[in-house]
Formats: sequence, structure tokens, C-alpha cells
Amino acid sequence: LLASADAIWDAESRQVVHTLDQGRRGPGPVDFSPDGSLLAVALESQPIKLWDVASGEVLRTFAEPASDVTFRIVFSPAGALLATGVHGGMVRLWDVERGQIAATLEHGDESDDVHDVAFSSDGEMLASAGNDDAVRLWDVASGQVVHTLRHGNGLYGVAFSPDSRLLASACCDRTVKLWDVASGRLLRSLSHGDEVLTVIFSPDGRLLASGGYDNQIYLWGVSRP
Repeated sequence: LLASADAIWDAESRQVVHTLDQGRRGPGPVDFSPDGSLLAVALESQPIKLWDVASGEVLRTFAEPASDVTFRIVFSPAGALLATGVHGGMVRLWDVERGQIAATLEHGDESDDVHDVAFSSDGEMLASAGNDDAVRLWDVASGQVVHTLRHGNGLYGVAFSPDSRLLASACCDRTVKLWDVASGRLLRSLSHGDEVLTVIFSPDGRLLASGGYDNQIYLWGVSRP
């Protein structure tokens, strides 16, 4: 299946399975739960909604602050939490079952946007990136910052490797940086042709893809530290 902000699609047939009627005004971030049974959708000026993938019905509407503008939404690996990157320099952690805020992490100041968030494979750590110069690595249980990784102003994307030993960050400075998660040490800097918007590792962790404003996807070979 493939999800957009207003529909769930059968990827093979390219047919719409469910239309998610939300009266949307623009695109918004979506994420499937790890078991594929739920879809979380966050649209501008609307609360987060959890959709049942099988039926196409809304299961839960979150009690979201009216001021939140959500840039990214992602389930934890166990599916019990949702993390959102929002305007105001905040990361919100949501209790999926209750539909309520479990914790608020202050990534930056009130003028910052948190563009991306990512959980480690065991769900114990969370990475956040925004339009300041830092990636922050958080301990999810305590809500404390473990490492602050200085990349450059205007961060768009972060991604953990499948084994969570590496973290990749994408920045306006036309670079992708690879970090050692345990130490917070910069391992290497990779030059992309323009501002970099997104990064993702292959399932085996041997390749890293980056995409940006030059309309190119770069594939990088990843060596272990």
C-alpha cells in the first residue's frame, strides 16, 4: 500500500483503496504504523487523525494544540508512540492509544521549524532536525538530549541506519553528514549538488540515498566505522 494525505492506494494496481475525506487545503505528512494497520495523517490547521487501514475509517482524533504546524510524523518501532516535528522548535511525542501528548521536547526556539524526526530501530533514541544548525539526539525515556550534532543552518532530513549505529543528516549547505551515534562524532561529509532535502538508508545499510533541489538522487556506498 501507498498513502498520500487524502488517499490509500494499492501500489501494484495503482488504484485508490480508500479516500480519506478531510477537506485538505494542502499536502501533509503521513506514516503507517509498523504493523500496517494504522495510518497517521497531519494536515495544516487540523488535528492528527489515525485511520484504520482496513476499513478507511477514523479511529482516533488527537487533542492537538491549535498552533501546531506539523512537518513530519513518524511511528515508533513498537507503534506505541508518534513523534511529530512542529513549528515553534518543538518535537511532540504522542501516546497513540490515548491520542494525547506524552512529552514535548524543545529542539529550538519559537521561530524554528522542526523539519524531520526519526526513531532508532529499538525506539530508545530519537533524532530531530530543523532550520537551525543542529541535529539533536534524544533519549526517548528521559526526554534528555544525548548529543547535539552541529551540521549547518537549515537542516531538512535525518535518518538512522538500520542498525542505528549511524545517523545521516541533510542540509541547505549542500552536504550530507554521517555521524557515529554512540559518540556523536562526525565520520564524513558528502557533497551533494544543491541543497539536500532528504536522506534514507537501504534496508541492509550498505547504501545511503540523498535527494535535493538539483533534481538528482545520489546513492552513496556506506562503510562501517
